[in-house]
Amino acid sequence: MPIDNRIAKHVWEDPNRMGGVPCVRGTRVPVQHLFDHLRAGDSFDAFLDGYEGVTREQVVAVIDAAAEGWIDRLR
Repeated sequence: MPIDNRIAKHVWEDPNRMGGVPCVRGTRVPVQHLFDHLRAGDSFDAFLDGYEGVTREQVVAVIDAAAEGWIDRLR
């Protein structure tokens, strides 16, 4: 399913890369990794330290999108 235009700037998916899993744009970091880290109690900064190339703006945008139910439509 195509990514909603409101988050396309921050998330991409390509069936030929990473198996089509939604990733943080410009990286091969699956969006799910962000939620796994947050679920484990990691801070934004801890997540960002572990994934070079991911920005705070992207993390906030992904969380905002999830809060509005957009991420569920990516699957």
